[in-house]
Amino acid sequence: YVKEDIIHVLRDCSAAREVWGQVVPLRHNNSFFSSNLSEWTLSNLQSYKLLDFMGVNWA
Repeated sequence: YVKEDIIHVLRDCSAAREVWGQVVPLRHNNSFFSSNLSEWTLSNLQSYKLLDFMGVNWA
């Protein structure tokens, strides 16, 4: 049994990474996958236009 932190479950595990890889534009991958939990959450909540081109309301 391995304890996983929240950022691992939401973003970094292979299953989550595969999903995010399909929706996050390649040019944003570095900042998206390198921030800590607080930065990552805040950035995602503030960047609703990031996925707007796909007709998705993110936040």
